[in-house]
Amino acid sequence: MKYNIMDPTNLSRLKEEQEKVLASTDEKIEQWQKFKTDYKALKDRLKTLPDKVTHDVMVPFGSLAFMPGKLVHTNEIMVLLGDNWFVERSAKQAAAIVDRRIKSVNTELEALQKQRSLFEPRIDFTSELQQDAEAFTGTIVEKPFENPTASISFPTENPTALIEPSPTESSSSVTPSQNEPPKRVSKFKVQRQN
Repeated sequence: MKYNIMDPTNLSRLKEEQEKVLASTDEKIEQWQKFKTDYKALKDRLKTLPDKVTHDVMVPFGSLAFMPGKLVHTNEIMVLLGDNWFVERSAKQAAAIVDRRIKSVNTELEALQKQRSLFEPRIDFTSELQQDAEAFTGTIVEKPFENPTASISFPTENPTALIEPSPTESSSSVTPSQNEPPKRVSKFKVQRQN
């Protein structure tokens, strides 16, 4: 089964998938930004926590109730290292751990921003390609190469010669039809192999 890449339905499907990836990347960026703000708030709290021996707080009692309480031993922090492993650290050591986690969050955010910056031009290119495909109403005819013994040679001394029109093309006043795609390469020299 052959697929025409320039088919507008295929291009719209490609654009949808690219937009899904971009939306997913934006969601991940938001999530990591939230982690970063939470870690910054935690670091600020860890700086002020050891200032007093005890702190008056409202302690959650179930899911709907709070009761007054006190925080004691405010310089002893239980830090989750991962995989349900906890270690007791001082507030200063816990703040250093938070700094390292903020650094890893920043690294993840940079990677996601790079991913986002790579997908934005792809979506723009796909949109332009889709508009061109919808504007093109001609037919594409696929023909096999007629002369299998011929070879195509490119001029090596003047690489811009491929782009410049030949003297016969520039002198003619024939304009391309609206249904024809624009010609990007004007002429090739075909040589027979002996």
